[in-house]
Amino acid sequence: MQTAELFRNAGVVGTRGAGLPGHVKANAHVDYVIANGAECKARVSRLTCSATVIAVCLLLGCGARKEVAPPKPATKDSENSPAKTETQATNAAERVEGTLTVNGKSVVLNHVYAWTSKSAFDEKKTDIHVTIVDRPLSDEKYKGAMGLMSDNDAQGLELTIDDSKRIIGAQVYHSALQHRYFSSSGTLLFEPNTFDNSTVEGKVRTDGPSETFGDKWECNVSFRVTVQQSN
Repeated sequence: MQTAELFRNAGVVGTRGAGLPGHVKANAHVDYVIANGAECKARVSRLTCSATVIAVCLLLGCGARKEVAPPKPATKDSENSPAKTETQATNAAERVEGTLTVNGKSVVLNHVYAWTSKSAFDEKKTDIHVTIVDRPLSDEKYKGAMGLMSDNDAQGLELTIDDSKRIIGAQVYHSALQHRYFSSSGTLLFEPNTFDNSTVEGKVRTDGPSETFGDKWECNVSFRVTVQQSN
């Protein structure tokens, strides 16, 4: 059975907003392939990058696949996995206040979580991941690569902020969206009051009403959160 047929039968698609069918890409005839091993998404990791390179090598049948070390399985203490977050819910110094509105339907965002990981582009630097949602989340929601995609009910924002205080990755989740979620880092503005590896405080907002893929939305959220350190 050909790779494209295997992909089609298994329903392999991209994991983020576009959901591109894997069998279409596998069946394409190309002269050159550029493998973006540092995809600009909130949950990028060296594990993800290695898997990308290996997949491309296998599809092309190139000899380089023998030189690529297989990715290590994700573990509880993986460097890109956040530490325990129960303390965040009980820390009186932490707060979040704001709403996310999609197609006229608003949800109140009242839970916030944050943790660090090494930058996907420079291991000497650190990114901070911030998740702002409408309900409490268990630690298990953070251990996999799917994030809020693994929770069909949670609504809110997943953000990745680099050391220059820029949002470099963002996912928006809301029940009123046509496709449940989308990626939109360029639309959101981050206005920090405090930003370091221990505390993040500030505001995340759109510059007024926005429209993405036919969905009209806006958000305005102020928060303060203790940053959990990855091991």
